[in-house]
Amino acid sequence: MTGQIPDIFKYNNEVYDIVGIDGPDLFDPNNEGFQPQMTSTACWRGFQLKFRANKEGLYLDEMSIRQEEAVEFKGRKPIQGERSFTHKYIDMNYKLPFTGRLLIAKNFIQSMYVHMGFQRPIAYRTIIELVIEEGDVLEIIDHSNHYKDLRKKNPDKDAAPKSLNDEDIKDFVEKLFSRRYEIDK
Repeated sequence: MTGQIPDIFKYNNEVYDIVGIDGPDLFDPNNEGFQPQMTSTACWRGFQLKFRANKEGLYLDEMSIRQEEAVEFKGRKPIQGERSFTHKYIDMNYKLPFTGRLLIAKNFIQSMYVHMGFQRPIAYRTIIELVIEEGDVLEIIDHSNHYKDLRKKNPDKDAAPKSLNDEDIKDFVEKLFSRRYEIDK
């Protein structure tokens, strides 16, 4: 198994990885008429999304996807995809009504890479939580120092299953692929 390609989030002219979602999915191509196919072991979902937030709201800007046929989306046709993606949608400017919380992060610590699922928030130096209601960012919370303290206490937290029994392995895999989170205490 391989670490998964993260979705990207642009905020205040900085580029972050999305490492946690507390709420519904931001956007799921499967619910919009797309039929994504796995691109590689690094992208089981078959797509990568790029979002942005500003004072006007939360937007889906780009989607790279692997699927058999090109699909028009909200009047936009895709261009040729890159790498193992067959299609790419650019300049989508698709406003999202998301309500929930997002954990975005940058400055990944390579030595903390887990060879499975999406990377853990603790493996980044900068971790920001955005509280969003109907696409509007209401609150920004910097959790960087909190996660720095957690790294000092236990850098291997959630880097492996609790045990090798089937239930612990299943829980471990589900957690790393879901991106669902609670701020660790």
